Amino acid sequence: MRIALVCTDRQVVFADPRRCPSRLRGMAEAFLRAGHEVHVMAAGPQASVEGFTVREVRLPVTSREVDWHFAQVTPDLVIERFLPGRTEAAEAAAESRLPILFDITSEFLQGEHDGDLLRQLVVAGTPSPLVGALVSSEQDAHKLRSLAGPLLAVHVVEDAVRPAAFDTPPLHVTAQVTTRLRLHDTESRIAYLGPLTRESGLLDLMRAVAGLELDPLPRLVLIGDGPARNEALALAFEHGLRLTLCGRVSEDELASHLNACACVMTGEGAGPLSLLQAMAAGRPVVCADTPEHRRIARGGDDARLVTPGDAQAIGAAVRELLSSPEHAGRMGARARDHVRASFTWEAQSERLLAFGFGLGEHEKAV
Repeated sequence: MRIALVCTDRQVVFADPRRCPSRLRGMAEAFLRAGHEVHVMAAGPQASVEGFTVREVRLPVTSREVDWHFAQVTPDLVIERFLPGRTEAAEAAAESRLPILFDITSEFLQGEHDGDLLRQLVVAGTPSPLVGALVSSEQDAHKLRSLAGPLLAVHVVEDAVRPAAFDTPPLHVTAQVTTRLRLHDTESRIAYLGPLTRESGLLDLMRAVAGLELDPLPRLVLIGDGPARNEALALAFEHGLRLTLCGRVSEDELASHLNACACVMTGEGAGPLSLLQAMAAGRPVVCADTPEHRRIARGGDDARLVTPGDAQAIGAAVRELLSSPEHAGRMGARARDHVRASFTWEAQSERLLAFGFGLGEHEKAV
C-alpha cells in the first residue's frame, strides 16, 4: 500500500531528529518496516532519508502543489499532521477523493484552535466516509467528537516510542551530553521530563527535593521548556537547589540525559509520552496518579504513582528510589520490558492502518 504522510509545518525537517516530531517519524518507520511504500510530503527544503521517498512541497504551500504530489504518488491513504490554518492537503484530498486522516495532537484540542479544526474538517468534506482523525487518548477522542459530531470517524493512536532510540547510547553521544551539561560522577541527579509549567508538578518536585534530608541535595536536571522556567530558577535560588536546564531534547539524545540520573519524574499536561520515554530508557519513574498513567504503569508496578500536587508524596517516592537502587533498578527493568512490548509504533501501526484503509474500502462499497 502507498501511504502519503503530509506535514506543511515549515519548521519540520524529516531527516533531522531534532526537528521532526517523534510521533511523525515513529509512524513513518513502522509503516516502512511493515512493507508499505511511504511518501513523506513536507514543506520547504528537505534532505533524503534512506527507505523513504521524501518530496519537498514548495513554499508557499498551495492546494494545487499538494494535488500535483498526490497525482505523482497516487496514495491509498493520506495522513496529515494537523496544523491550524493549513487546509491545502484537505482541499487536495477532497478534490481527488482520497481517504485522509488528520493526526491531531493534544495541544490543538484545548479549545483555542476549535475554529481552525472545524474549518479543516469541513474543507475535507466532513461528514464523509473518506475523512477520519487520529488522537492520542480517549479523552481527546471525546473532545473531538463533542466538537465535530458523532459522524466523524475517530481512532485513538496512543503515544509510543521507538525502542532503538532508547538502547544504550553510543559512547560519544553520552560523552557530549556529559560535557555539555557539566555533569560530575560524584553527584546524585534527579531528572524532570515534561513541560515547565505550574500545573505540571515541576515546582512540587523542587519543593520535595528541597525537603530531602540529604547533604548535598541531588541535582535537578530539567528536560523540557515552558512558561514556569523563570519561576523554577527563582525557587532553586530560594532553596539552594542545583539546577541544570536542558531545554527540549531530541529523542536520539534523550536516553543519554535520562541515564545520567538516578530516577525521573514526568510532568503532567502533555499526554503520556514522557512517561513512556522514561520507562523505555529503563529509569525508575515517579508520575502523577491518573487513570492513563495507572494503566501504563500497571497499577504502580512499573512506576511510583503519587497524588498530583502532593509534594510530601513526591518526596517520599523519590527518597525510596534513591535509598534502594537495587529495587529501583528492578522496577526500571520491568518498565522498560513492558513499554517495549506494548507501546511501540509497530504495535500501533497495524490497528491504525486497518482503520485508515477501512475508510477507503467503505467508500468503494458505497
